[in-house]
Amino acid sequence: MKILLTILLIQGTILATKLSEIEIDNIKIPIIYEKSKYLPIVNFQLIFRNSGSISAKAGLANMVADILEEGTKTISNLKFAEKLDSKAISLSCGVGKETFAIQVSSLEENFDFGYDMLIQLIKNPNFKDQPFQKIKSSIIGQLSTKKSDFDFQANKNLKKIIFLNNALANSTIGNEQSIASIKLKDLEDFYNGHITLDNLIIVSSGSIPLDKIKNMLPRLLKELNRGKSKKINFKKIDKKNTVREFRPTNQAYIYFASPLDMKIDDKDVYISKVASYILGSSGFGSRLMEEIRVKRGLAYSVYSKFSISKSSSYFTGYMQTKIENEKKAIEIVNEVGAFKLEKYGEYKLLPGLNFLIGLKGETRKTFKKNIKFLEEILKRNLLIRRINIRQVMIFPGTSLYEEGIYPKTRFPK
Repeated sequence: MKILLTILLIQGTILATKLSEIEIDNIKIPIIYEKSKYLPIVNFQLIFRNSGSISAKAGLANMVADILEEGTKTISNLKFAEKLDSKAISLSCGVGKETFAIQVSSLEENFDFGYDMLIQLIKNPNFKDQPFQKIKSSIIGQLSTKKSDFDFQANKNLKKIIFLNNALANSTIGNEQSIASIKLKDLEDFYNGHITLDNLIIVSSGSIPLDKIKNMLPRLLKELNRGKSKKINFKKIDKKNTVREFRPTNQAYIYFASPLDMKIDDKDVYISKVASYILGSSGFGSRLMEEIRVKRGLAYSVYSKFSISKSSSYFTGYMQTKIENEKKAIEIVNEVGAFKLEKYGEYKLLPGLNFLIGLKGETRKTFKKNIKFLEEILKRNLLIRRINIRQVMIFPGTSLYEEGIYPKTRFPK
């Protein structure tokens, strides 16, 4: 069994995650487990890889997730929900671009009941015409409403450009044509072909021990088909184009994207996440927000991120501004996003430093090393945006709390 230590930079918390597996029908299924003593709660998830919105007809995976929340063939939607609510259990399904997830959350004392309800759902999903037609009508109604959602429309047009003739261009909810063409049998075929052992990863966290989780799993896993693992093809963005769509509004909803030469398993992928945070995903502290809104007042909001997954890799973002500011705002996005030097020597992309004070093992040598590091920054004439010195906060359930570490440094000066 492997142990992966995940360091959470927020509040200096350190959590240990166990990586394990269970074998059934000669298939090794990964288990990601995290023990928590803080509260007597359990979160249990079935994550199916290669089974998201891009793995089938537009909107199909989302419809399967919806129908799995309609009870079973023998227990109506209302009765199923009442049973769960009586014990404060949450059972939900969700669809990502590449994954399909089924999740149960409850108090530890009610988890066995919630787990039994999950098994009933997996064993006998409610693939009947009545809930199918209800879901279909509901989605068509949602799509009709989204015609006046200009953010949704702008994002849809962007995806059409960068993922031309590819499933990545489709929204998770689908479109009116694809939804109208989906039959009940399509949902059953998707379920039988994607919700399978070969695609499965199990994620569990909470107060129940890993051994108990593993002992419970065979009852559930025997209800799943073996399946056949599917491969996700990687799509590169290489098309340059602009689409302008005019609607009755005084605002400009601008979505943009560019190629990003990075894959999910690249060793330097963490660097791109830091760059993404600094450039556009850190809210009011981002460079895009500072340049476009704070300094120039050209947009109400601006955001960007590096989207890196198994299926694609690209830089994308959006902003909302007045129509008369549209061109100027776009120019600045290009300028800031290029990471070029400013006219007066200021860099567009600068790192920030965070020093956590009060960690276990801290000595005077720790502070001397920090000072030496900062002196080296000055010596090499490197630039940083800011330096933050933060006091570690200690919470029940963390290793620092259990070891009785005081929530303040021994060296206040």
